[in-house]
Amino acid sequence: YPIPMDQADVSVPARRTFFAKYFGGPPQGTYCSSGKDSHVKHPEAKRRRDFMCLQMQWNPNGPLIPGAPGLFFGRGREDVWTADMSPLSVLICLQSNQWLYLGEYKLGKSPTLTTREWKAQKQLVKTTWTRPTATKKEDRPDRIVIHLRKQLGCEPTDAELNAADADTENQ
Repeated sequence: YPIPMDQADVSVPARRTFFAKYFGGPPQGTYCSSGKDSHVKHPEAKRRRDFMCLQMQWNPNGPLIPGAPGLFFGRGREDVWTADMSPLSVLICLQSNQWLYLGEYKLGKSPTLTTREWKAQKQLVKTTWTRPTATKKEDRPDRIVIHLRKQLGCEPTDAELNAADADTENQ
């Protein structure tokens, strides 16, 4: 989507703390919100914003310049991707403490990566995505899905997911 402004004016990076100060929300996290009352603390923000802040090692195919299209990698249950999602204010990390506002983006779901597409990713991307899934407590639901897919040879049902989640011996 072309932006009718000089590139030098729209391509000015800033620290995440700048965006948090002037638009609300926390200075870290991939998804964050300025909060329902952010316009009271931050009148220049004028409205609540939901931010998606992308880092290149997680999303190497994200947009790189304001208004450009891109791909966002995500994981988890498909029911979080709804057609009525509000547009997100997207920031991309160019380098340490240098974030660029890219614009308001509407997300759309695309097919899951094929095995071939996953294998074609750089090792940094694969490690970035797999290491937390294998070790973080909050990623246990993802490990359950992976385990049940291997064990059953198909997508697990909600009942199978719930039964596996209730199994406290295999945390």
